[in-house]
Amino acid sequence: MYNWRSFSNPANTSHNNAYELGDRTWNKDKTFGKRRALVEEAQEVKAWFVVDPNDTSKNLHGQEALDSMHNHPDLFRQLASRYILIAHSMGGVVSREYVQGNFYNGDVDKIVTLDSPHEGTGALNMLIEKSIREELDHAGV
Repeated sequence: MYNWRSFSNPANTSHNNAYELGDRTWNKDKTFGKRRALVEEAQEVKAWFVVDPNDTSKNLHGQEALDSMHNHPDLFRQLASRYILIAHSMGGVVSREYVQGNFYNGDVDKIVTLDSPHEGTGALNMLIEKSIREELDHAGV
């Protein structure tokens, strides 16, 4: 799955973005338009429903195909149901949060993360050290 769009705008916590990644009810109130969970959008890309094998112009694609396939469980099972997530930076943290979260759907086989700050960025430590140095400077130490 390739994440081609941004998460919630403005950016949110990795936990909330992970919720958006997989929870199929995250956009119930349509705050973000017609967008759905990223996993659902990946299924839409692969959805193809043959209405008439003799007339390809009647075949359905995307969301129309998904909607039709929901009524035919044997066809719906043909869709990819497990994914390999390849993520960079914050995307890796979000992917990990998703598979470790309460809303995980069991739909990921592997996660590959590239340059993801799983243990934080160190920025907080730098701020704390700066604050301590400033306090020591003010105290004359």
